[in-house]
Amino acid sequence: QNQSTKNKHVLTMTKPSSLQNGVQAISSRIIVGKTRARDEDGFCGTIEYLGPVASAKDEQEVYAGISWDDLSRGKHDGSVICKNTNQLVRHFSSKAGSFMRLSKLDLGVPLDISLLQSRYVERTAPLVAPNNLLPHTARTSSGKEKSIEFHGEVKLRDYQQPQLLSRIALRNMGISTISTQLTGFDNLKELDLGGNLISDWGIVANIVGAFPMLNYLNIASNRVGDLGKTIPEFQSTLINTLNLHSCGIKSSRTIEMLDKVFPELNVLCLAYNDLSDLSMLEEQLGFHSLEKLDMTSCKITSWSSQVKKLSKISSLKCLLLNDNDISSVNLEEGETFLSLEHVNMAGTSIAGWEGIQDLLSLPKLYSLSLRSTSLTSSMGAAEARLNIIARYPNITVVNSSPVSEKERCEAERRYVSQVTQELLLMNDCETKKKQILKQKHPQFAHLAENFYSDMERNGTSVSGLSAVTSYTVNIMIRSMASGSCHMDPIQRRLPSSLTVGRLKSLCSRVFGLDVDLQVLHYRCVDDAFPTELNEDTYTLAYYGITDSGEVLMNELDLEALKESEEKKHDLYEKKISKQENETSIMQEIQRDLRRKGLL
Repeated sequence: QNQSTKNKHVLTMTKPSSLQNGVQAISSRIIVGKTRARDEDGFCGTIEYLGPVASAKDEQEVYAGISWDDLSRGKHDGSVICKNTNQLVRHFSSKAGSFMRLSKLDLGVPLDISLLQSRYVERTAPLVAPNNLLPHTARTSSGKEKSIEFHGEVKLRDYQQPQLLSRIALRNMGISTISTQLTGFDNLKELDLGGNLISDWGIVANIVGAFPMLNYLNIASNRVGDLGKTIPEFQSTLINTLNLHSCGIKSSRTIEMLDKVFPELNVLCLAYNDLSDLSMLEEQLGFHSLEKLDMTSCKITSWSSQVKKLSKISSLKCLLLNDNDISSVNLEEGETFLSLEHVNMAGTSIAGWEGIQDLLSLPKLYSLSLRSTSLTSSMGAAEARLNIIARYPNITVVNSSPVSEKERCEAERRYVSQVTQELLLMNDCETKKKQILKQKHPQFAHLAENFYSDMERNGTSVSGLSAVTSYTVNIMIRSMASGSCHMDPIQRRLPSSLTVGRLKSLCSRVFGLDVDLQVLHYRCVDDAFPTELNEDTYTLAYYGITDSGEVLMNELDLEALKESEEKKHDLYEKKISKQENETSIMQEIQRDLRRKGLL
């Protein structure tokens, strides 16, 4: 095999007589670096090498070197030790690769009428429930067997005929191409082909052509790659939703071409593709109908040079930028985002509130998500939410959850208290520091005036500030421990500065459970998922505890804790033992290579 051309051309064997007919047919279908394959367990990968393997017993046998999508599937890096020269030979590079015989390769199946029919029952097939009775029974509480009735099987079967369906899902079916004989699907509007083996945009064009009424297409996890310089001769004005999640796209030029191929897109998912060259686009993107764009984990690092390319999409309402290394939002003059209503930046590198201050200038923004960012990771979930609510008065949906009027009132009161505490730590003469602080908190003066009419816009007396910080919360404390769960809950008005440790002392006095055995949780009204108060030195304000909330006291299970610690210790011992064994094996191999003069 010519190493310099292995990633570009279809390989033909130099000795076809040594290959079986089936193997030869498979090799003729393979384009190295492009063709997709799967194993018998359903793992998918890309064929990165085709040819003999230097360490194989049969030097003439042809293998396929596959780089698997799932990193847990393969442990090979594509290199072997040549059995003739004892030298390292690299056939391909991969983090999760393996070599497979061609006879074991599955290059996929065509999307044809037989595959579609296999997903549904034919009209003429025997009934599963003749006389409306399934061949199964259910046991009643009295121990008797009762028949199970199934009505409407014939009507359901009529509805499920492929040519009549408007939605079809064919996920992980190993589809790699499409039959030219597929016709008669004029009712089909939604097609889900996620997780298949499609690797070429030409096949996508054929699929769009075979289903003329299609308006939703999902080809996620099909490594179709980039649209080349020669765009396939097709255009669809009906498709309005396109999912290209994990499709191996590495050029933002593909996005420009998508605007031409699918001019009426309303929803576009580009998550988990490499769009790091977004700043290289000469012109800003069009997409006159696009309302939702998902660019999660697309290796975007800058708002000013990359995200700004999207600002002229006049119809864009929802922008998802999760898990990108964006540290700040810098809206420059000319960046409009006139219709943008929702921004999701969970998992980004936003480190300070000033980094997203520019979002306030977006005229229609009302929904913001900042989960798991550098900014919010040091806060409790409730504290982060309350800070967002107080700082951004136009935001009415935080982390996909609507903001109530009561919640906003509590958030703004707590925000005023926090900023006031910072002011109290400064000397009265440090006017400049106070001004800098208020620049970081532009909502403070306005909120302070609303809550305390005696507080002036530029600061007040220390006594006034002290009054602001001394607010309390009215909460109910309920015991869930076995020894005291029969006791009535208590209602207490507590200062927001009270620590969790002192709250545990209160619970100990009331319910008689030792502080070291307590586990406290806080639950808001109608909140199905309580927040654990897991740090004794943190205050109630840190966890966002507000009026009408409830603190639940549970008892620590010492036996379960001991068992968990023992399991962790056993796992640690096994890990150390495994590492020691692997180290000794590697040392033995190195000694052997030194004896042979190979190292």
